[in-house]
Amino acid sequence: MLKSAGNQRWLEKNPQLAKALMRATARSVGYVIEHPDEATTAFAAKYSKSYDANFVKQQWHDTMQVLGAPGVICWTR
Repeated sequence: MLKSAGNQRWLEKNPQLAKALMRATARSVGYVIEHPDEATTAFAAKYSKSYDANFVKQQWHDTMQVLGAPGVICWTR
């Protein structure tokens, strides 16, 4: 389930931009769900000074419990 929050006035003034942002977010989340090894490797490389590889893998596993299975992204309003 992909949810987002935003400033109501901004959303009302920029509905197409808000939709584009949600589409891009959904695509990026879908990609990392489909490519977990690449996602964890990229994250670990970017934040290697802050997190060790085992922590990153555990966090990814925990996040997948929330995001769901590959190919499944649910939208809510």
